[in-house]
Amino acid sequence: MTNQNIDWIGSFVSAAMQVALGRVDTIVSPAVLEFLRGNHIDEPLLEKLKMLLVLAATVLNDVEEKQFTDTSVKEWFDGLRNAAYDADDLLDEIATLQNKEDSSGSDTVVGRFNAYLHSLTPSARQLTSNLDKIVEMLKFFTEHKGSLGLNEVNAGKSLSLALPTTSLVDEHQVYGRDDDKKKIIDFLPSNGKRVAVVAIVGMGGVGKTTLARMLYNDNLYQFRSWTCISETSDVCQVTKKVYESFTLSHSNISDLNVLQIKLERLLRGQRFLLVLDGFSDENSLDWDTLRRPFLSGGRGSKIIVTTRSQRIAKAVQADLTHPLVPLQEEDTWNLFSSHAFKAGKPINYHVIEAIGKEIVKKCKGLPLAAKSLGSLLHYTEDVEEWENVCNSHIWELPCGKSSILPALRLSYNHLPSLLRQCFVYCSIFPQGYEIEKWDLIYLWMAEGILPKPDTQKRVEDVGHECFQELLSRSFFDQSNPK
Repeated sequence: MTNQNIDWIGSFVSAAMQVALGRVDTIVSPAVLEFLRGNHIDEPLLEKLKMLLVLAATVLNDVEEKQFTDTSVKEWFDGLRNAAYDADDLLDEIATLQNKEDSSGSDTVVGRFNAYLHSLTPSARQLTSNLDKIVEMLKFFTEHKGSLGLNEVNAGKSLSLALPTTSLVDEHQVYGRDDDKKKIIDFLPSNGKRVAVVAIVGMGGVGKTTLARMLYNDNLYQFRSWTCISETSDVCQVTKKVYESFTLSHSNISDLNVLQIKLERLLRGQRFLLVLDGFSDENSLDWDTLRRPFLSGGRGSKIIVTTRSQRIAKAVQADLTHPLVPLQEEDTWNLFSSHAFKAGKPINYHVIEAIGKEIVKKCKGLPLAAKSLGSLLHYTEDVEEWENVCNSHIWELPCGKSSILPALRLSYNHLPSLLRQCFVYCSIFPQGYEIEKWDLIYLWMAEGILPKPDTQKRVEDVGHECFQELLSRSFFDQSNPK
């Protein structure tokens, strides 16, 4: 999924609670109970902790929706999140204490060192005291959930289940952008400048990147580069990305002067197309410095910049600023239905179609919203699920309250808890960061997010399945092959 600079931290409480719940399951297992008794750690308190986490988890789906429209729910949510974090930290301490206990008996240098570490670990009395405080805190929040009108939602009923952009596009699933594409293509050869700049400007989710992909893959240019710009990118980083994209090779050069000289020589006299995707007001790039190597390009060369900001279009001195408007309702429906009905029309299509068209109206012509919800609903023919999406209070979220498109939050809210944990973890990466699939899976494993399978499957296999499921639901976007 393209990183939309989304703040998912508020929603991370469900992930933290699920991880904490998993640790409780481990700690209250028979293999560990003997250790707890030997250290006089209160077993009933651990059982209470597990029960309270389970009770709190039953309302998380309702909470994650209502917190954006009800300040009281938001305050309750923040307190519950802090308690979940404290619980997870405490269970970490208990697990650490157990591990040191297991290894401290060895009469070796390592064993004596572990014994020393053990002596620094908080005492069982202190751990029990902290556990008691956390249990009381969780008890307080669970007792007040009813007064806030929070409803229990069965997590099992959830539909089963930022990153850099890529130049790859399936034009068979692009609707309503032929006129936009033609207007820009008609401008490109008619402009007399050696290197012209085109700025595609529009709100988030309107399809700027998709239009840029269509232009990039139109085969008018054999020498081309696609570069995603993150908010933290500096001139050196962008120049290096552009150079690597043109050459389709990795470079260890970190000196800006050397990079720009090599790039200038590479482009000299060449007719090229460069796409700089994702310029924002937060980018503090010096445009005059960044563009210098490109000025050596041959006549007819073009730079396409995608941005939400008219100010950026002026800053890059665009020769053509193309405002991208939302899709017409018919095109939005065609895009939505192409994802929702990939396997053909269901038996109750006429009922679902009417609900789907109401959902499409609420997407307000934003392709990203239509694609996301179409992918979400593709997995169910349950009329009630379609109505839940259509009638969700998230659509009523006032503008400015959140940077997240309602459709994207709905898609997230309908993920099972495990996939939520996996996706929310990706918020640690900056916008435009290219995540290697197996690196991410191993990070999920290291954080204890992935459960141990009951079957012969490995944990890595579970991670692979989670990754592929998120990819199929458009939460991830595949990067360019090198």
